[in-house]
Amino acid sequence: MGIKDKFSIFVYIAVALVLMAGSLILIPSLLERDNFKTHKIEKTNAIAENFNKLIENRLTALRALAINKPVVYKILKGEMEMDSGQSRCLLGTSRLITEADIVYVLDTLGTVVGCSVDDSNMTLIGNNYKFREYFVKAMEGIDVIYPALGVTTLKKGLYLSRPIIDDITGKPIGVVVIKIGLEQFEEIMTDFDGYISLVSPEGIIFACNNKDWVFKTLSQLEPAMIDSLLKSRQYGDEKLEKLPFFIDTEHPLIDGKEYHASKVASRINGWQMISCFESKNSYPLTAIQKKILFWAFLLEALLLTFAVLLLFNIMKKKEIETKLREERENLDRKVKERTKELSDTNEKLIESLDHFETIFNTSPDITTLTNMQTGRLVNVNEHFTSILGFKKEEVTNRPVIDLWKNPEHRKEFAKQLKENGACYNYESEFTCKDGRIINGIVSAKVLELNRVPHIIAITKDVTSLKENEKERDRLKIELEHSQRLQSIGTLAAGIAHEINSPLQFTNDNIDFITNSYNDIINLVNTYKSLMMACHTDYDKDNARNTIFELEKKINLEFLTNEMPDALSQTKDGIARIRKIVNAMKQYSHMHNEEKKPANINETVENAEIITRNEWKYHSDVENNFAQDLPFITCYEPELNQVFMNLIVNAAHTTKDAVDKKLIEKGRIEVSTSLIDNKMRITIKDNGLGIPKEIKDRVYDPFFTTKDVGKGTGQGLAMAYRVVVEKHGGKIWFETEQNKGTTFFVEVPV
Repeated sequence: MGIKDKFSIFVYIAVALVLMAGSLILIPSLLERDNFKTHKIEKTNAIAENFNKLIENRLTALRALAINKPVVYKILKGEMEMDSGQSRCLLGTSRLITEADIVYVLDTLGTVVGCSVDDSNMTLIGNNYKFREYFVKAMEGIDVIYPALGVTTLKKGLYLSRPIIDDITGKPIGVVVIKIGLEQFEEIMTDFDGYISLVSPEGIIFACNNKDWVFKTLSQLEPAMIDSLLKSRQYGDEKLEKLPFFIDTEHPLIDGKEYHASKVASRINGWQMISCFESKNSYPLTAIQKKILFWAFLLEALLLTFAVLLLFNIMKKKEIETKLREERENLDRKVKERTKELSDTNEKLIESLDHFETIFNTSPDITTLTNMQTGRLVNVNEHFTSILGFKKEEVTNRPVIDLWKNPEHRKEFAKQLKENGACYNYESEFTCKDGRIINGIVSAKVLELNRVPHIIAITKDVTSLKENEKERDRLKIELEHSQRLQSIGTLAAGIAHEINSPLQFTNDNIDFITNSYNDIINLVNTYKSLMMACHTDYDKDNARNTIFELEKKINLEFLTNEMPDALSQTKDGIARIRKIVNAMKQYSHMHNEEKKPANINETVENAEIITRNEWKYHSDVENNFAQDLPFITCYEPELNQVFMNLIVNAAHTTKDAVDKKLIEKGRIEVSTSLIDNKMRITIKDNGLGIPKEIKDRVYDPFFTTKDVGKGTGQGLAMAYRVVVEKHGGKIWFETEQNKGTTFFVEVPV
């Protein structure tokens, strides 16, 4: 082979290598460019789909609001004042649930007759928007999606409108409108690597991730078109100037760089999403590149190295495709999750709107909705107005603390809500419009509406229950007092006998002392007259005989011995009567609201004195009182009744045991002692005992085992109330059938 041939082969090989190198450089670049372009187009489609879903969800909420006839009918038919607290509450609740910036209702003339308000209290009431396309087309029976700049707020948004159809005439009687801001959509647009814009049919950029492009046009608009748009106020007073470059081409040139453009149709009729992204090696192939690529592919069969490198390129492509597929799948998953989340949320919001309004307004208790940040009322139900007397408009946006009688209660209530997120069964008092005070039990929980914390509170009116409790306490006091008087009546015969016995012998002694006194006075007078008449010894003898006969007649020696005993017995009888009277007076004393110091031994002894006639014929009472006991602070008359009831019960059971010949004589042992700073009183008998089957019922009101007329069944029930509830003490018993019962009473000193 000559030098020329070798040179030719070398040239061929060199050319082949150059072609191979060129193809190896171009192919990965072209493939990577195609994959990158596909990814950007898919991301544009995903953003457009998300935007369309956002619109679709809000349209669903709008339809639900439009068919909520009880709300909009009252507003359109004048049954509810245009700017009343009630209409504000209803539309405000709809705004919170639909996550709209504002919700309002227009009549057939395009005038706003109902409008929600936010914390700034801005309202559109009275404004006329008959020039707006969303009103004109809605009155023609069409649902409208209208991107525009707010005339009043100067904020961009999507106006979604729907006609309100009269059920009778089938014609529109008004339009309901919700405005949603573009913040959420614009936030999604900022994630796009490049430029993405929402463009109107006229070529006006309404939203873009580049703020400098907003309200710019893709091409120069005709003056007539600009005048028409300015009159419609769709874009306010914006100048609508043309962009300094064209993006409405396949390969726009922006700031000296070549971009690729992609277009996607929007849910809004005639509107589209245009994205521009700088592609890697984003340029078309030249003729030379195509020829080199053609010859490179012809030489692939001869070049093993190129095949190996091509295989490597295929593997790299697979890797890129896998990454792109994973990214697409991840984006699709996020879009689907977000779409499903929005769809589920929207369905729940629609259900919540109806359920919330129904439950809120039909609650049988006072129900309020309060802004937690401002502390002002947002909404109240009908029971609030009927019970407290306020109209809704009088309390809407009013500080809720004004209704609490005690502001400190409200502060404590709010503190519990802030710490725990809820508060249950908080009792307080509330002021009505007419000045009345009602008692209420409040339960509340914190919830978020449109990202603002609110308090939903339900208050149970318990004023009548409180009054019933006071009346029940008063009747209980009267019942206890009547029981004491009834007990006195029951024991009246015995007490009368206890008084009559000493009274009888006291009366007999007084008669005896009176007669004896008269006889002695007569004797003394005789002494005086005889002494004056005695002048001789004979007279003295006669006087002595007369006096002796008179002393014998009146039995002077007997009188001398018996009169001191009669006087002593009389004093004892009077003292006993006084003791019985004092015990009765202390026992029957009216209920005293204040506790007073008392000697427990004297209290028990008074009970024994009053009940003496119940036990003295068949039983003995033995006292074992501890000495030097401290006074206890107590309701003494009521404890006296407790001891009297226990002693009477012991007397009755010992009498029954004697009658049944189980014992010869009854025995009642009463003792007092101080144990662990508690006064213990023990009353023990040797009667029949308490049967096992009734041991658990002895403290039940009106339960008794005695014959009719002998017991009310209130004795032990009253004893339990007095000892346990009023004195914080204890009462219990130990019993054995046919052996007896011991009752223990313990009260704190």
